Amino acid sequence: MTPRFDPCLPLLLLGLVLGPAAAETGPAAPDGSLEALLAQVQQARAAAQLADAEREQRFLAEQASQQQRLEALAASLEAEQARGESLREAFSLQRDRLAELDAGLEARTGELLGLVRQHARETAALLRDSLVSAQLPGRADALADLAEQDHVPTIIELEDLWLAQQREMTEAAQVVSWPALVIGVDGAMREQRVTRVGPFTALGETGRLLARLKESGQLYEPRRRPDPLRWERWRARILPWWPLAHGPPAAVATTPLPVDPTRGALVALLAQVPQPLERIAQGRLVGWIIIALGALGLILALERLLVLGSVDRRMRRQQRSDVPDARNPLGRMLAVYRDNASVDPETLGLMLDETIIKETPRLQRGLSALRILAMIAPLLGLLGTVTGLIETFQAITLFGTGDPKLMAGGISQALVTTVLGLIVAIPLILIHAGLLGRSRRLIETLDQQSAALVARQAERTGVSGVLA
Repeated sequence: MTPRFDPCLPLLLLGLVLGPAAAETGPAAPDGSLEALLAQVQQARAAAQLADAEREQRFLAEQASQQQRLEALAASLEAEQARGESLREAFSLQRDRLAELDAGLEARTGELLGLVRQHARETAALLRDSLVSAQLPGRADALADLAEQDHVPTIIELEDLWLAQQREMTEAAQVVSWPALVIGVDGAMREQRVTRVGPFTALGETGRLLARLKESGQLYEPRRRPDPLRWERWRARILPWWPLAHGPPAAVATTPLPVDPTRGALVALLAQVPQPLERIAQGRLVGWIIIALGALGLILALERLLVLGSVDRRMRRQQRSDVPDARNPLGRMLAVYRDNASVDPETLGLMLDETIIKETPRLQRGLSALRILAMIAPLLGLLGTVTGLIETFQAITLFGTGDPKLMAGGISQALVTTVLGLIVAIPLILIHAGLLGRSRRLIETLDQQSAALVARQAERTGVSGVLA
């Protein structure tokens, strides 16, 4: 069933909405009266029209005020724009004037300022790296500031530059001692009596050469002590035995003193040079394997040298004696000849050849192994080279080529293993050649003696047949 629409329902809803406003403007009408409701609606409408009129008047008044403010702001903006334009013109003029003044100043003082800067910069670098600064720190600070300034130096600043150079030249000709804090090898800082020889060499209390840190200027003992006077000590030991060394005594006794012409840099570099064991350790596993093979080869070569030398001496003694000695190959061959004196020469020759064939492996034992070791050593060196290059390329792939220290490990392994392989292979090849030649000489001696014994047997057999 469709609901019916009530025409009074909108009026009732409008009365509920406007009821409070109408209640404020007039007395309340009896409930359920249409006249009262109409009066309330008319009152509410009049009140709303009055409020709208007041709002419109207020808006018009505010619009006029805002228009006045807008016009005032527009006038102020125009004035500021004009002022900004004048300031820009003044700034442009002043900038051009300043450029002209700078050009004139540069033309007048450019050469002097450039020379002062250059000399101040060079002198500051010289003083900063000088060993004299270890005794007189902070000398280069004022010169560094002078090298960076952009104004014409004063007379006092020029005198300071000249005095700094003169002071350095004066100190370069002096030998001075002073107490200073020195960093030891263990990293501890101790006070020592340091002796400085000009700007070249600094010595500690024990005579140890000292180096200087570039960053802080602190003196320190290098981890490894260079010994530049070792040749002088050897000369002092040899001179008393040299026949031409005894001459007139010197008027003044002198003591040699090491001098570092690089002002301490050479001492620091010598301290970083690896020792032989450290250099070998750079070859890593392949390097140690090469060294082990080289040691094995030397032991084998020494054993063969002693054995062949002993056999050679015994064979020489056997050649001077007719009594067979079973401790050498020639004696054993003579024993075969003595035990078979009645056989024919051909049979005796075959028996002696058999004896030589038996002795040959004993004389050449270990030489094949020595030759194999000499061949393997350079191959292992090549293996280490390839391994080191692979590691170097891996470092380049990961870190690039910015820092060469990251590639130093692989390059060191490649070069050290190659050197170790050659160092092991070359002596082993020479030793193998010498031992092989010596063993062949012994075998040739046995062949010669065998031929002599066969000839003797043939001669004796022929003489016996003729007598018969």
